[in-house]
Amino acid sequence: MATTKTAADIYQRAREKADQDQPGTGPRHVDDAEARSEVNESLARLWDVLVEAGGDELLRTDTTVAVTAGSADVALTGVDIYKLLSVDLLDASGEFVRELERVEWARRNDFTSGSDVRGYSLHGWLGEIGGAGAPLIRLWPTPATSGSLRIWYVPESPVISADADKVTMPNAWWQWVIVDVAIQLMSKAEEDASALRDERERLTRTIARSARRQDHGQPRRVQVRCRFGLDPRTTRDRLTRGWW
Repeated sequence: MATTKTAADIYQRAREKADQDQPGTGPRHVDDAEARSEVNESLARLWDVLVEAGGDELLRTDTTVAVTAGSADVALTGVDIYKLLSVDLLDASGEFVRELERVEWARRNDFTSGSDVRGYSLHGWLGEIGGAGAPLIRLWPTPATSGSLRIWYVPESPVISADADKVTMPNAWWQWVIVDVAIQLMSKAEEDASALRDERERLTRTIARSARRQDHGQPRRVQVRCRFGLDPRTTRDRLTRGWW
């Protein structure tokens, strides 16, 4: 079940979890700005957990960016990409044309001929030293006509900038953030947080299991090889194809 919380909610719950909610307990030097920073850092760590567990489907979103004829580079200005999943080429009317292949640098010359865009590569994704250049998608070959790209991606984790800012997430995810922030509080106070680390590990395993795709509404398909080979018309009873 999804719940909405503010930075103040999270930090108060974390102090309670760390037994630091009474006057005179816990690290006294943590101000509101640092508390928000702790929450944001914890949200970023949670995103790492979700993506590593294969939870892309839960976080996935998309946006479209324009493609200009004769220009190979497409700037992703203002797109908060944590992980790029796929890139679709759309024509001038917004209709799907094809999914583009990720071009490894060593194979770039295989994609320079012709006029139909078939692939893309990434440029400038670590930013520029002393600057703030937007990351680029470079199209291979250079497009001859205008159109657009649909970018499928996992966005960056939410950033809370004020105590009243609200974020909505499943309750188990909030529990992980609360426990993780409580661990940081106890570490600052030089207190033993081993019990909370164990709790965070249990929550990590729970979240990892739920983050993986579990579509119980669709039967799962299995193929069983036998000396008669595979025949899509046969049933599981004949040991060639089945559902479970």
